[in-house]
Amino acid sequence: RAALDIKPEESYAQQRIDEIGNVLAQLSAAQKAYEDAVTEADREFRNESWEAAIAAYNTAKQAKANETYPDEQLAKIDSIVTTRERIAREEAEAEAARLAAIQAEKDKNYNDAIARADELFAAENYEESRNEYRAAQDIKPEELYPPQRIDEIDRILRELAAAQAAKEELDRKYANLIMQADRFFSANSFTPSKQNYTEALALKPEETYPKDKIAEIDRILEQRAIDEKYRNVIVVADGHFRTQSYDDARLQYEIALGVKPDEEYPKEQIRKIDAIRENERQQIAQEQANAEDLSRRRDQIAALEEELDEQRILEESGLNALYDQIIKKADGSFDIELYNVSRAWYYKAQDLKPEETYPPRRIAEINRILGEMMMSERDREYQRFIDLADESFRNNELAVARGWYNQALSQKDSENYPKEQLREIERRVAERVAGQSQQQFENFKTTATSAFEAGNYNVARFYYRKALELRSDDAEVKAKLQEIESMQ
Repeated sequence: RAALDIKPEESYAQQRIDEIGNVLAQLSAAQKAYEDAVTEADREFRNESWEAAIAAYNTAKQAKANETYPDEQLAKIDSIVTTRERIAREEAEAEAARLAAIQAEKDKNYNDAIARADELFAAENYEESRNEYRAAQDIKPEELYPPQRIDEIDRILRELAAAQAAKEELDRKYANLIMQADRFFSANSFTPSKQNYTEALALKPEETYPKDKIAEIDRILEQRAIDEKYRNVIVVADGHFRTQSYDDARLQYEIALGVKPDEEYPKEQIRKIDAIRENERQQIAQEQANAEDLSRRRDQIAALEEELDEQRILEESGLNALYDQIIKKADGSFDIELYNVSRAWYYKAQDLKPEETYPPRRIAEINRILGEMMMSERDREYQRFIDLADESFRNNELAVARGWYNQALSQKDSENYPKEQLREIERRVAERVAGQSQQQFENFKTTATSAFEAGNYNVARFYYRKALELRSDDAEVKAKLQEIESMQ
């Protein structure tokens, strides 16, 4: 400017002034840009916004490259960042180590809890095992194994609780049944006692007590059955003995000995019967020698037979006549209410002519009437014995029939019918003992065979039956009767 004042016309000085003005203007703009950048950089530095501070300091350096402050600040930033990164890395490593230690401790505690839980589970200590699994779950909630095992334990405990409840109920029922069974046993009520022991054993098959008690009851009942059977047989035997049915009595006493071989009473009774029979045999021998007694028996036979001369029935017409006479006797007895006598005659008529419907119809009517008349237990027992006796008599089982007729008399000793039947049995027995039955049997059999060969089957059947009355075990007569039955 001074030079220009000297030589205003010179352009050089003005050019340099202009150039200096441009430079100053540039310097002023760079200073402002520098200062602004430093201001911003310092603010970001204070805020520890390192990347923004670094960028601002670099801008300041670009504005004024010779300034040292930005480089110093950049160095500080680098030192701070480096130090902090190191510290952060060291802290991270320490934290990682701490976390690793914590995780290792957690893993150890978890594994220990799982090991204890599994061991307790294997030992079926489910409550303690579940507590250990829950402890393991608290340590590692994210693990699936503990809750799975806890669920399994809960299921097992529910099942065990249900099983325990069922066992307790079973024990209760078993104890009740045993208590009832013992009470019945003490009262000698063995049948309900055995039933309760059996039900208890069904609940607990492994228990020995009910088995032992059942076996004991079976022994008692078996002995009772033996005693009862023995007693019943002895009652029947004594009944036969009292009514002098000695064959039947002896048979029953032998049956009693079969039931209880060590009993002395039946042996003594058999000895008595044998002695009585020996006396009877001696008496029979005397009777055989006694003509008057034999004559009297023959007179009785003739009186009983009355007009029924069966020996002269050789044709069907004679059989029909005999049938008509028997029906008249049956009807007559029926009309005067001698029903058992009437029924016996109807049975005879039925045996003569099985094809006739009238006798069985009347027999059924008599049975109905007798059933209605039997008001008392004594009446029923009497009629039951008569029915059994009549059936045995018709089957030629004379000893059995005699026993039943005597039983009927023990109920109603004033009845004539069983007495008459007993006399008829004695008559037949006397005939057999007297030795007359064999000839009569042969006569009946011969007559029957002649009628059979002549085709007169009803007459043949009549005489075969008569023969069978004398020899009930004759196989030939039985065969002939079966043959006649199959032909008609």
